[in-house]
Amino acid sequence: MSKDTRKSKISNARKKANQILTQFIREIAEEEHERVETVDEKTGDFRVVTKGEALARLIWKSALGYVEQIDIVDKQTGKVVGKKPMYFPPDKTYVTMIFDRLEGKVPIVEAEKDGGKASVADKISGQTKSRLNKLAKK
Repeated sequence: MSKDTRKSKISNARKKANQILTQFIREIAEEEHERVETVDEKTGDFRVVTKGEALARLIWKSALGYVEQIDIVDKQTGKVVGKKPMYFPPDKTYVTMIFDRLEGKVPIVEAEKDGGKASVADKISGQTKSRLNKLAKK
């Protein structure tokens, strides 16, 4: 088996594995989330959300920043004696992710290696370089 054939088979297997993983992630995203955290703003009631919605809400929450009440525990007794607000500032990674999604930009993915073949841009650069060198020698 040639080196290129082996690389092609590995590449195809990797693509198939990624597709299967993505399929399972989508299916799991549609499942109900174990914890019911979201309050319906219209009625004030709690409602069940999917894991995908819970994740999307967490991304928004992290992008905007939030305050969380942290329990203060007495070291000697181990009992909660109060609460302390803890501020989590906006995270620019999540802000960028949301803006890119809203703008319809495709997430940046590392390009696959194509077996060491030169790209079109590399070929043009090489030809331009050789022509300039020939002109310089004249």
